Amino acid sequence: MMKKITKKNILNAVLIAVFNLAAFSVAAQKQVMQEWNFTNNSLASELYNTDFGLPATTAADNVDETGGAKDNTYTINGSDGNGDVFFALNQSTGMLTYSITIASWSFENSGGNALWGLDIVDEEGTKIAYGRFITYQKTGYVGTAPFISFLNPDDGSFNNGGHIKAGLFTNTPSSATYSAKTLELPMTINFTIDFDNQKYIIWKGENNPSEDDGSTWHARYNNQPGNGYTNAISFNRTIGGLKWKWIGNKNGGTGDFIEIDRVQIYLGMDEATASLEDLDKFNFSYGPNPASNVVNVKAAEAIQSIEVYSILGQSVLTKNIGQRSSSVDISSLPKGIYIMKAAIGGAVGTFKFVKE
Repeated sequence: MMKKITKKNILNAVLIAVFNLAAFSVAAQKQVMQEWNFTNNSLASELYNTDFGLPATTAADNVDETGGAKDNTYTINGSDGNGDVFFALNQSTGMLTYSITIASWSFENSGGNALWGLDIVDEEGTKIAYGRFITYQKTGYVGTAPFISFLNPDDGSFNNGGHIKAGLFTNTPSSATYSAKTLELPMTINFTIDFDNQKYIIWKGENNPSEDDGSTWHARYNNQPGNGYTNAISFNRTIGGLKWKWIGNKNGGTGDFIEIDRVQIYLGMDEATASLEDLDKFNFSYGPNPASNVVNVKAAEAIQSIEVYSILGQSVLTKNIGQRSSSVDISSLPKGIYIMKAAIGGAVGTFKFVKE
């Protein structure tokens, strides 16, 4: 069934078209398409007054769990619900990220069934993918994890379409009872689809996947090599819209909630921060930049290793050096912008270079 055409959808399409043009003129630059900061606990958006599209049954009372009645968050704690399309778009190229900042949560009453997330639909309104922040049952405990699943167009199955299960954030279903690592809240979780390169990643942080080294997770799953990437899924569908979904308070229990601090939807990606300050005392230098075949590195002390990352944070090249100068062969890398990380004497510095 075709979606109903409304003035609101037309306005969204026009605005998104403008953002698409801007995003692809500067491919790596982040272009925020929509944002909700829940100022005064309101569902009004920060851009273009777009409805948040929350299912009517899911916010029974918006009772805050962290900091009082008006702490600029929104708490979802009601009955199960599926929302309508709250954000229409036409996206099949470039890079799309859904980012959610969570202040706190508890899924303790649901025995592994509670979730908050997105249903991703095509232009006809058919679900083609979904992302979840969910309790995950694992031997000995129930933890909290994010994952995204894609539809297999051959058989209409999500089971055969491919999953990205990045890992466990916690070894318990509640942020209040987390103990395995230091959990800093609010916590920002990002689901990124890179259409052009057929790569997908779930990462923590504010700016770029390269800032997430996995150390703040309780556990990473084996099918998420190298900062959470997988290449096992082929996804060539056009995303037509986004819908919210909430399942909580299962098995007769009450008290499940998720308290959201911010939601962003954006195209592109900010470049990783490049900094050489930590290597200044070693007289570190590199060049040429831009480079076609090799990047030469040199320092006053032995360079332990060099690692190269794509702009998305994927590790694409590693070289152990163990001497004061070396050449790093980049001839096999595609043209583009890269981040090189150098380790010297216990210090680590990063810098940006361009492969011609």
